[in-house]
Amino acid sequence: MSRTSRCAVVAAAVLAAPLIFGATAQAASIHSTAKGKQAIAQFAIFDTLTCADGRRESMQTFFSVLSFETQIRTKGQLTDTLETDVFVSSFNPCTFVGSFSAAQVFGGDLPMTALDRATLAGHFVLSDGKVLDLNLTLTGTDTTTQGHTMQRRNFGKTMIITRQIGSSRTAAISGTVTYAGRVIASSQMQNTDASLSGNSGGEILVIRSGL
Repeated sequence: MSRTSRCAVVAAAVLAAPLIFGATAQAASIHSTAKGKQAIAQFAIFDTLTCADGRRESMQTFFSVLSFETQIRTKGQLTDTLETDVFVSSFNPCTFVGSFSAAQVFGGDLPMTALDRATLAGHFVLSDGKVLDLNLTLTGTDTTTQGHTMQRRNFGKTMIITRQIGSSRTAAISGTVTYAGRVIASSQMQNTDASLSGNSGGEILVIRSGL
């Protein structure tokens, strides 16, 4: 597995072999070891809806992408791979109905150096059948911090808990995503949150209840 170095290189996540979350009535958890490079991008978009009763309401759709190097055990052998988890959620204020979809991909590559720049690029078929295409660039914006970190994120009926040892840096998001045929530029993204990390150890736990 490649490791970070001091020269700035564009990192491209070339994603393959999709494994999509399916609907289930039971809670399930996926435990992964975090060791190596990691990139996170989160953002929201807002649309104005006209409800059946004439009300005009704002609907938020939230996107989250977590891509990290990990090790999985197959037939007693540890294998280095890249895991990417994608989540999309929204709530319709006219109908009071929420939606949540997800996809999980193993494989590909995330070359990244010096926590300066990374690219999240890939094609995802989500659990509700919609397609998300990523072409995002993450650029480091702050000083690099080192040590132990723990974060908890909730996306609809999924919670992600990360415990990491290593270095991390906040990042800015640029580029585009295409969601269900709609092109979304970074200038349309709000509530953005992104980071680049180099993990010397840690774990990532994905806990998902029935959809």
